[in-house]
Amino acid sequence: PDGMANGTPAEVWLFLEQRRKTGKANPDMQLLLFNMDAHKIALRFLLLPVSEQPGSSDMPVRQVLLGVYRLLKGMCSSFKVTQLALMPEIDTIVSHIKYKLISHDITPTGCLVAILKDNPTVCMQISDDLCVQ
Repeated sequence: PDGMANGTPAEVWLFLEQRRKTGKANPDMQLLLFNMDAHKIALRFLLLPVSEQPGSSDMPVRQVLLGVYRLLKGMCSSFKVTQLALMPEIDTIVSHIKYKLISHDITPTGCLVAILKDNPTVCMQISDDLCVQ
């Protein structure tokens, strides 16, 4: 953060996604984060206000939201426990698509795909109205 450059104390959070040699997410790390309720804490950030058109005034909020989507995607990739826990949040994730939250490595759509991928239980709960959006 800019404040740290001036010697002002600041709080910085880092998320390290540990990968196995196969390149897939580490299920032990996913379970640890799930048991710590990291997804519940992250989901609260999805309530932050953001404008539909990207602008410099809301860039910090957009960066936080992209970080949340990275975390959620990492937690639910091929991990059915977190996929099921995030099922009730799919409407919120879909609503964020209109905000153009796009980075080279994550979008709300990418997170949504990770929630649904290889999980027929979650897919069966998707309403037709949601698919139309």
